[in-house]
Amino acid sequence: AAAPASVAADRWSVVGRKESLDEEADLVGLVAAGKLKVEELAKDRLPESLRGLSPEALKERVAGLVAEREAQRKELADLQAKRAAFQAEAAKKAAAGGRSSFDLEVGKALRAQAARKGIALPE
Repeated sequence: AAAPASVAADRWSVVGRKESLDEEADLVGLVAAGKLKVEELAKDRLPESLRGLSPEALKERVAGLVAEREAQRKELADLQAKRAAFQAEAAKKAAAGGRSSFDLEVGKALRAQAARKGIALPE
């Protein structure tokens, strides 16, 4: 069964974070991390789609893939920020309307426990 949209969005927010990705998992990650130079690649270890390219074309293609990945990460970060802002605003509206939710109650409990230990948590 597919996960609810909110759960799927939470999972992607973790997967999309730069620090959560294994930078050494693929060619694009290695090049982006500066751990591999395109000029050092063995043709036989490249995917079929890249083997026929000239060294210059290969370098351009990999640079394009690195830029594309970074653009996707930025877009994901922007969407995550918008989602978090929307959720915060919805929680404020619910609280202002006197409605309670599980998240609000957990937040209250955590802030109360933290306050007893001298820790101030943001609202």
